[in-house]
Amino acid sequence: MVEGDAPVDVERINWDRQIDFCADIFQACRMPRPKALEQSKVPVASDARGIPSQGIPRLTPCVAGLKT
Repeated sequence: MVEGDAPVDVERINWDRQIDFCADIFQACRMPRPKALEQSKVPVASDARGIPSQGIPRLTPCVAGLKT
C-alpha cells in the first residue's frame, strides 16, 4: 500500500534524528566539560526540595535518563 508507506518513512526519519540527537548528548556527557559549559551553570540557593546547590548544568534534564 503506497499511501501507508510515506508516514512510516517520515516516522523512521524523525526517530533516527532523535537517536542521533541522544547519541550526541551522550557523547557530550562522556567528554570532559568545556569551560563554556561550566560557565553556563545557573547559581541557585536551593532546589525545589530545599537542598542547597552550587548550580545546575543546563544539560541535566536531557541526560538524567542516560545515567541509569
